[in-house]
Amino acid sequence: MPDVRFTTLLPLLTAVLGLTFLVHETAAQGDVIIGCPTYGCTPSGTFSSVLGNFPQGNVTVRWTSQVSQAPLPGSPLGCVGNDVNIVCPAIRLKGTGYVSVNPINGSIQWTDELLRFPPLPIMNIGGDIIACDGNSLVYYFNSGKMNGKAITMEPSERPVYSLTMANNNLFFIISRQSGRLITYTTDGIPMGSIYINDKINSQTGAFVPIAQPVIAGHRVYILMEFKVNNGGTQPSAPILRLYAVDLRDIMVQIIKVIWIYNFTSEVETPRSFLGDIGGYLPNDDPSGPRLMVYRHYVYLVIPAETNDVASSGTNGVKNRLLVFHDNGTSGTLKYTQDLDVVRMAAEESLNTAVPKPHHPPQNQGQRSQINRASDNLRAIFGQEVYDIPERFMGLAKPVARGPVRLRRDSTLRFHPSAHQQRIKESNPEVQAIWLATRSGGLYRMKYDDGDILTTLQLSKALNVSSFNMTSELMIISSQDGNAQGPVLVFAGIAETATSAAKNGDVPSMSIFYNYMYVVDIKGSVKLALPVPMNGTVQGQIMGIPTDDDPSRQSDLLVAYSRVSEGNQLFAYGYHKTK
Repeated sequence: MPDVRFTTLLPLLTAVLGLTFLVHETAAQGDVIIGCPTYGCTPSGTFSSVLGNFPQGNVTVRWTSQVSQAPLPGSPLGCVGNDVNIVCPAIRLKGTGYVSVNPINGSIQWTDELLRFPPLPIMNIGGDIIACDGNSLVYYFNSGKMNGKAITMEPSERPVYSLTMANNNLFFIISRQSGRLITYTTDGIPMGSIYINDKINSQTGAFVPIAQPVIAGHRVYILMEFKVNNGGTQPSAPILRLYAVDLRDIMVQIIKVIWIYNFTSEVETPRSFLGDIGGYLPNDDPSGPRLMVYRHYVYLVIPAETNDVASSGTNGVKNRLLVFHDNGTSGTLKYTQDLDVVRMAAEESLNTAVPKPHHPPQNQGQRSQINRASDNLRAIFGQEVYDIPERFMGLAKPVARGPVRLRRDSTLRFHPSAHQQRIKESNPEVQAIWLATRSGGLYRMKYDDGDILTTLQLSKALNVSSFNMTSELMIISSQDGNAQGPVLVFAGIAETATSAAKNGDVPSMSIFYNYMYVVDIKGSVKLALPVPMNGTVQGQIMGIPTDDDPSRQSDLLVAYSRVSEGNQLFAYGYHKTK
């Protein structure tokens, strides 16, 4: 990789502010999440966030925006965004890169014509993004202006999974085609790259990823499959491994494999997943393999063969959940769940401290952007030193003028706030994982031992004949004092049946409509919102804060849907006109 850097040190702010998770060292604040700035809204893929003024009551469509002029192929991941900027992969007349949307009114702000079918980028608190399609690595300001020149990756690693960030100022790229693991600093300096090669049964090859990697601290977890080199014979049974790899900001062994879990009798996969990596856009099966990490536990959903035909998916294939515990130097399989899981999310313990959104002016120079971000950090906390959770960035210290300085610390600690401690003491079951199954079940599971705490059948809870979840399962905590979080937010296709005429002349009919639902953890439906143009919602649903008077306007729920003309973005919220 050529040593080509972004032209300013502004990307250092991504390490400090990039995923907007900041923890006050004196236990006065908890995790603060603004919007959904990366795949899964967190590097650990928990699909969880917090809003200060959750939409409730008279919620309506605030705006719609056609972001893609043709439907994206595969299963789109949705968008990333915050109160400053929303960025979505899109197909436009001038390119197949990103489109930027104003979160206030849904207007198109700018389009990217360089990247080709990129996955999700990472976004900082100012709405800037770092993005990669496997061929080019680029930093865009929230105005759409490129920071310096794009970095050309040689050789091309297209396609790649969505970018994600470690807590030591490194972000991570992995090639779906070659399996190459690559790290850069946020100022565009290439740090290291490796391939994971091996020889198995006299066949040489490399392990390549088959699911979106997730990160806790500076440790990345990757599900990989053995791919025989050209000319070799691929094994009849796929060979899978779970890798735990540290991304280290040192001079040697920057990327180091810490432990490997070889799958043997735990799961018999029905097929190879190598065919899913073809083309430029990740054609992810939403019910295929997926990873999440939460409190030193790694959750893996993987299709497996089963004899339980009644509860299986197509052709006797049923997903299984395998849960591993990472003790630092090795990973052990703690328990399994024989549920046909297709989506999962984690409850985060969050307190009531939510920063007010800010809307920085666009097309500003480097110094004003740095000062603005530094001022915003001081305005949010008003203190000098902040810990960032160990699963995220380094330590940040705001200064009166100039950029936020990054202080390296190899012994990062997570200091739970007093509020978090009270939650744990009063309700130990708050640390839970939610699982959505193919058959429409929702399960709240204790994270460390797999005990099922709550079981919901969506068709019954939603009062419909059947329900097919098409979006990700999101958990959003509401901290406005009126609505208690967390709540589950998801969308899908609801089937309702009409009654047949009494004389039997008119047969019963089924009506299918796309809805977004907000459901509390007890199963009570808080909101049932029809999707504009009956579009099918795909990918992650974002909670976007606003800076308006909470009595006049709520925060927004923003989602990405497929319609006949392409893909649209839409926002739900409460707005009082008088």
